[in-house]
Amino acid sequence: MAQIKIGEETFLEEQLSEEGRQHLQALRFIEVKFLEIDNLTAALNMAKNSYIQQLKNNVISKKAGLS
Repeated sequence: MAQIKIGEETFLEEQLSEEGRQHLQALRFIEVKFLEIDNLTAALNMAKNSYIQQLKNNVISKKAGLS
């Protein structure tokens, strides 16, 4: 089974009680959700930056009389 590090101590998953295993499963679920949210945030920031750049380009082209 997997090793779990808590602070400076390392434990084997099999050393955990049933309640401890449930907590570990919940913790792993939350860690996955954080990764998903981080990925979504990065994608949304890329889209936001793209829209900002498109707006800037649109304003510049209108000022220059290109559109």
